[in-house]
Amino acid sequence: MLILLCLLLALIGCDGVSTSMIQDQSEAGPLVYTSGWSTTEPLQDPFNEFRSSQLVCGEDEHGAELLGDVWAYSIQTGDCNWLTIEQPSMRTVHEGDLIRLELWHFFLSAPEPASARVGLATAEGILIEMMEPIPQPARLIELEFRAQKSITKNTPIYFHISNHGTNSWHLLNIHVNPNE
Repeated sequence: MLILLCLLLALIGCDGVSTSMIQDQSEAGPLVYTSGWSTTEPLQDPFNEFRSSQLVCGEDEHGAELLGDVWAYSIQTGDCNWLTIEQPSMRTVHEGDLIRLELWHFFLSAPEPASARVGLATAEGILIEMMEPIPQPARLIELEFRAQKSITKNTPIYFHISNHGTNSWHLLNIHVNPNE
């Protein structure tokens, strides 16, 4: 409605209507591709400050796969307890845009109770993170937040998982302004 009002006022020549009002929110859609991820080098990893020990993740322990009828980026943590992956953003995110990350995990187990860290970041810092208790029943995790500042198209986006135990994580999507 606001866009129509701005366009109408601009067409009839009223002063004071800024076309920047139309640019206040990014177009809805995916922030990244499901299959476009690559492993982050340790020196570029925004989550490095939390690293205590690391099992190197082999290429066969993570990658895009069809999970039911949905493409997901899957991570198997039996021999992989720390993984940060990255890819350039597909679109610009404006300050205030809603970003939603959807992640599925099957039942989480470990020899002793522990926690898993899940996060999303840019090179400038962590955008959102959470700790998931282990053990934990299978569930869908939806992490939502408003962008605190703009992220330009092609900015590297980092997804991180650190986990204890042999578990299965599946990044389903990261969307900008879903359902808005």
